[in-house]
Amino acid sequence: MVAVKHHAQGRQASVLAWRLCILITLFVLWTFVSLSGIAFQRLFPPPWRVLSAAIDLLREGKFFAHLIFSLHEVFWGFAMGAVLGVFTGLILGGSRNAGAVFEPIVLWLAPVPKIIVYPIFLWFLGIGIASRIAMGVASSFFPVVIYTTSGVRQIKPVFIDAARVLGAAQNQMVTKVYLPAILPSLWLGLRLGAAVSLVGILLAETKLAQKGLGFLVIEYYNHFQITEMYAVLFLLFLLAIGMNSLFGWLQNRIGVLRETQIQ
Repeated sequence: MVAVKHHAQGRQASVLAWRLCILITLFVLWTFVSLSGIAFQRLFPPPWRVLSAAIDLLREGKFFAHLIFSLHEVFWGFAMGAVLGVFTGLILGGSRNAGAVFEPIVLWLAPVPKIIVYPIFLWFLGIGIASRIAMGVASSFFPVVIYTTSGVRQIKPVFIDAARVLGAAQNQMVTKVYLPAILPSLWLGLRLGAAVSLVGILLAETKLAQKGLGFLVIEYYNHFQITEMYAVLFLLFLLAIGMNSLFGWLQNRIGVLRETQIQ
């Protein structure tokens, strides 16, 4: 047991070392390209200028105002898309007929870039926040419904049959059988859904929005403030790392709780 633990810790340290090496290599390459004249320095500023601009954005509070606005859109878009995706996935996975009819349609629509349907959202919902939330819903729905459907189909029939023999109602089947059994698969769908919801909404904010991080990026681009544009992108990169780390931590916590309950 101790040997396995040491092996896991050694492997984790090795992975972290490789990640650090990759980041250092990218930093060195970025600095070389910026200072060597290979790329026009105004279009490819050195990393320390970008970092300085990012610190200024944080100190002035401008970034946080747009961040709160974007996170508000992401929260509602992801929440509604996730709920709709779980509900639909339970139906498609639990009903053979519904799966046969509607699952191919879901799989056909899933790879379509959602930004190409954004004009339809604009047409029906206007240029306000509703159309961007709809983008978040459309982006997050498909990963969640696909992983939920897959998770339901992997449940062993004996568990479902046992619950029905014991007289479990439909709502009990969902809360006591389906959701606990599909949790690992569902969590992957939620993790991916949150990421693509963020991307979809940021893309939507570059079109006709007056606020948000996507708007801020395109605003700096339009005014040729390239260093500030890179600074916002760098902060978005950190935000994405933070979101992914949060989901990873929650996934580990849920796994520990499940193991505790089983024991």
